[in-house]
Amino acid sequence: MDSIKFSKDSIDSPVVYSADDSMHLEAKTQIVHLYGNATVKYQDFSLRAGYIALDVENKLVLAEGLPDSSGRMSNHPVFADKSQEFTAKKN
Repeated sequence: MDSIKFSKDSIDSPVVYSADDSMHLEAKTQIVHLYGNATVKYQDFSLRAGYIALDVENKLVLAEGLPDSSGRMSNHPVFADKSQEFTAKKN
């Protein structure tokens, strides 16, 4: 019987992601772009933002707000776990 050995760095739970506006996968780079109320959830962690880039290959995430109709930045990234929530804003 064959068996698969997983790396210690492998993701051991599903990563669930969604976006209200659109999603785009760059097949070559394995980067998923999420636009409009984007959300990524992994275990007890969640990240919400106007825009999220999920680099599947390198297990990295970039989150940014998006400009609203008046040009002001909104929908800033919010990172949360079971007990805390943090909002990030670019200067």
